[in-house]
Amino acid sequence: MWPDSDYSELRNYRSCFRVVAGRSGLQSRRRVFAAGAAGYVAINISALAAAIEFGIQPSLYHDAAGTPLYAPYPLHIAIPAMMIGHLTIAGLAELVISAGVVAYLQRADPTLLRTTAPHAMTTSTPEPQGWKSLKPLWTTLAVLMILTPFGILAAGSAWGEWAPEDFRHAGARSQISVASGDHAPPVLAPAGLQRLSSFWTAPMPRYAPPFLRSASFGYLLSAVAGTGAIILVFTLAGWMSGRHPG
Repeated sequence: MWPDSDYSELRNYRSCFRVVAGRSGLQSRRRVFAAGAAGYVAINISALAAAIEFGIQPSLYHDAAGTPLYAPYPLHIAIPAMMIGHLTIAGLAELVISAGVVAYLQRADPTLLRTTAPHAMTTSTPEPQGWKSLKPLWTTLAVLMILTPFGILAAGSAWGEWAPEDFRHAGARSQISVASGDHAPPVLAPAGLQRLSSFWTAPMPRYAPPFLRSASFGYLLSAVAGTGAIILVFTLAGWMSGRHPG
C-alpha cells in the first residue's frame, strides 16, 4: 500500500465521524454508530484513492514501447480489484472494530473520547473495575485470534502487494492474473518495481517471518505478534494515564 494511505484513511475517518456524531454526548449510541460508519467509509475512500494511484501509473510511467514501469494494470482493472474486497470483507471488519472500540471506551473510560467532543456531557454512571472493565477488550482480541486461521484460506497476496519474483513464478503469476480479472500479467516485473523492491521491506513480509518454512504457521505467528502489539499499546496507555491522571 502507498505510504500516505494510512494517514489519508485517518483524515477521512475523523471527517466522517464528526459529521455523523454531531454534538451527541460522549456515551451516546450515536457515537458508536458514527465510529462504525466512519470506519467503513474511510477505508473504502482510501482504497479507492490507492486504486486510482495504481491505475494511472501505466499511463504516467512507461518505457518507449509502452510497457508499464511500476503498477501494470489500468484503472478499469485496479479499481474493481481493490474495491470488491474493501466494500465487503475489509470494510465490514473495519466497521465492527471501530464501533466496538468506541463502545468499549464508553464503558471503560469515557474521558478518553473527550478529544472528539470537548464540550459533550459525561453521564455519571459507575465505571467497571478490574477484569470487568477489560472483559470486552480481551473477548474481542480472543475472537480475532480464533478467526485468524480463516485468512489462510485466501489465495495469493493482497492485490498490488507483489514482489518482483512473483512475475517469474508460474503459480504467483496465475494468482496475479485471477486477481486482475483474468488479464495476463506482464512477463517480467516492471522495471521500477524491480529497482525499488529493496528500498523498504516489511518486518513480516507476506504476514510470515521469512525464517519459517511453514507459511501457515507464520501467518498465525504474525497474528499473535499483532495482538501482542495491541495489548502492549493498551498496557502502556493505561500505565501513562495512571501516572498522569490530569
